[in-house]
Amino acid sequence: MKWWWWAVALATVGCDDSGGGTPAPRDAAVIDAGALDAARPDAAPRDAGLDARPDAAAPDAAAPDAAPLDAEAPDAFAGDAGWLPLDPALLPPAAAPLRAGVAVRRMDVPLGIGTSGYGPNQGVPYATPYQVAYPGTRHLHLHPNFRAVVLEAGDGNRLYVIRTDTIGISARIRRDLVDRLTARYGEGVDRQLIIAATHTHAGPGRLIDKPLWRIIQDVFWPEFYERVLDGLEATVVAAVDDLEPARLGTAVAETTALHGDRRCANPPETDPALPILRIDRADGTLKGLVLFHSIHGTVLSMRDATLSQDVTGAIEAKVAESFEDPVFVMFMNGAAADVSPSSPGFPAEPDAAPWPEPYTRTELIGRAAAEVVQAAAGAIETHTDVVLHSRTARVPLNRQVLGYPDGLFPFEHGAVYCGVAQEERCVDEAPYSTELLRGCLPFPDAENSAPTQAPLTVGQIDGLGFITTPGEFSVSLGRVAREAAEEALGLPVVIMGYAQEYTGYSLTEEDWWHAGYEASGALWGPRQGDWLARAISSLARSYANPRLPLAFADQAPLPPRAPADFEPFAVQPSVEAPIILAEVGDLAPADVATFAFSGGDPWLGNPIVHLEQRDEAGEFHPVHLGGQPVTSDGYVITLTLEPEPPYAEEAEARRLRWIATMPAVRPFGGGPALRGGTFRFVAEGRALVVGDAEPQRYRLAGAPFQVAP
Repeated sequence: MKWWWWAVALATVGCDDSGGGTPAPRDAAVIDAGALDAARPDAAPRDAGLDARPDAAAPDAAAPDAAPLDAEAPDAFAGDAGWLPLDPALLPPAAAPLRAGVAVRRMDVPLGIGTSGYGPNQGVPYATPYQVAYPGTRHLHLHPNFRAVVLEAGDGNRLYVIRTDTIGISARIRRDLVDRLTARYGEGVDRQLIIAATHTHAGPGRLIDKPLWRIIQDVFWPEFYERVLDGLEATVVAAVDDLEPARLGTAVAETTALHGDRRCANPPETDPALPILRIDRADGTLKGLVLFHSIHGTVLSMRDATLSQDVTGAIEAKVAESFEDPVFVMFMNGAAADVSPSSPGFPAEPDAAPWPEPYTRTELIGRAAAEVVQAAAGAIETHTDVVLHSRTARVPLNRQVLGYPDGLFPFEHGAVYCGVAQEERCVDEAPYSTELLRGCLPFPDAENSAPTQAPLTVGQIDGLGFITTPGEFSVSLGRVAREAAEEALGLPVVIMGYAQEYTGYSLTEEDWWHAGYEASGALWGPRQGDWLARAISSLARSYANPRLPLAFADQAPLPPRAPADFEPFAVQPSVEAPIILAEVGDLAPADVATFAFSGGDPWLGNPIVHLEQRDEAGEFHPVHLGGQPVTSDGYVITLTLEPEPPYAEEAEARRLRWIATMPAVRPFGGGPALRGGTFRFVAEGRALVVGDAEPQRYRLAGAPFQVAP
């Protein structure tokens, strides 16, 4: 296939950006604080459903060089078979006193960059210095960031858990981060590090160093890649520096308020479990919460032209503000391929200000999550001595290990969009046959191949087991993998999805042949999902009994990435020193506060606007929600950039006009209480002014404004 045809065809489709989802009832919240003390009693038998597939796709005998699957060789998993010498390093250590550290770091990403997840033609074209093919972003809502938790139980026995506001994680950036952290902390980081994405489609692209993948993520930008890698490393280092004696406990909350099934090709699916990991300081005060739940993090569409954490960031923000003191909150997405965000119902404020519906919807989902988490977190008992352990292996991905016979998925380097033009067939309809393969767009060569390996990690945090999944598992496939791991480990297991590598969508083979968008995104076709689930099952069984060999050949890590030469980005000067351009007048509840100022180039860092309130003595102090300051990095205040002249016009210098907006009263309440108070905005940032040799910091305090009661 010609490259130009591949590019044109791929550019015409992209992830569904409807932001839709089946609304779910808001009142289902069942808390079970002891549910993580025992395995799920209703666990299905191992590998249930993995062998089902349409007759038209029935496989021939596996290729001679294909590694055996555990389902095909049950004897390999019968007790202590003694197949391998016992390696003590693969056994979990004894429980030891816990130390925990947490960190949040703002992603150093310029407003104006294109996002990733939708096709480049799904937004209004907008050229900026930070994008090439994808439309640039204009607005900033819930500024993307990195979050890290480092747990340590015994000398050098650590687990590094990181989440990023990106659509996915590449094994390449993970490898580069492992190398940096190994240089700092010594060997063992590779098996101990988990890096996962929230799967926001409003996060930045330009992070994949494969030429053809520019159609999916825009043109790779090596300087931005290094900047992101620097931020990831700095976040982990900050979390390590924060290590202190700690206590840990777990619970499972349940809710059906946050997501709804979006795929009819399998029975109606939902995963109400919302496991919670509570981390206390030694004195018993709450330090942080790690939440696990499945939700496709895509409320914002590309047409919103917004750089944002999207719904998962709103969950973190609303849960954090539900506590009186500052609390670190990190959300880990699960098997969320086919569950869209819902629309929880809350009473509307009759005199509220207008506000973009997608922003409001993320707040409501976060608010519904906060109600559930707040009710559960206080009942969690914590303890000091914990077992901490993990193991990482790399499963191969290619036609041979998947056992495709001649003619079935005949794409040597993988393919996407198989059957994307075919209407999805629901569960009560007959599946497609091989005609589903006719529309596949193959990756043309090894340089642009789909991933050929995927790191998988299995482990335990005391009485809680975990598995990672590369990319987007459907709820049903995630259940298969999770229950197999629970059976192997004898522990309840959580899924850390979108982790370690991105392989697109993964469904059971039976599900894949019903077509639909999710099926079209499986980069290695109909057998990818079952293969990965079996590999996770195999790794979990070998983790539980290290004498059992893996059912796949563990791959060597990717080679280090060759440093790319690049010319440093040239910061555009501002035509004037930063000044306030528009003040906020007194507000009625239905008004939107608008504050404008001249600032600096986004490459120097997007500015931060703080909200301050005047006290009875006439002094201004930062406004807080639950111990967190209210700024434009959160959901309360949105930033917009309007360069003058516009980027479409050539100019050696510009006025970088930044506009902060905030509703006086939010459509469904929530946020800071503004009625009857006196406030001001304060903007901080950096700017390079024409004639200056170096950028300078600025701080602009706006005039006071009052909000009517």
